[in-house]
Amino acid sequence: MGLNYQFWDHWVIGFEQDASIGDIRGSSALCPVQTDRCGNVGTIAVKVDAFGSFRERAGYAWDRALFYETAGVAWADAKPHIVVTKSEDSSQLGTFDDRRLMTGLAAGGGIEVAATSNLTFKAEYLYLDFPAKMFLSGTTQNSPADEHIHTVRAGFNWLFH
Repeated sequence: MGLNYQFWDHWVIGFEQDASIGDIRGSSALCPVQTDRCGNVGTIAVKVDAFGSFRERAGYAWDRALFYETAGVAWADAKPHIVVTKSEDSSQLGTFDDRRLMTGLAAGGGIEVAATSNLTFKAEYLYLDFPAKMFLSGTTQNSPADEHIHTVRAGFNWLFH
């Protein structure tokens, strides 16, 4: 959902917001904050079920095509699953789950082509960057996760004049 304004014949500015659902998963070695060693300590797996963004959009309209860049803020509903397999304190072994709303930056670009005066088709690349966020903070199992999401989208828009 968004709003655009065209001025000086070819330039377009506006804003756009979106939300997506999915099943995005990633994992890496657990690197405890208290030490610099990673590896056989355990793993952290992060699952993202939903993410979205609120962005500005600026571009140049040429004939029936709009070439644009976009940037703004992003959010993601992240659910880490931490498995600790090695610890000096046996009470720290086990699996731990958390849930956090991560915020970060979104940037990308695309092309939108008008099929009719009310219907456009678009293709877009969007990169979402979520800086390191501490999970299970306040416990000895706390661990940072630095998430990145790359999306390529295709879609259509109905314009209301």
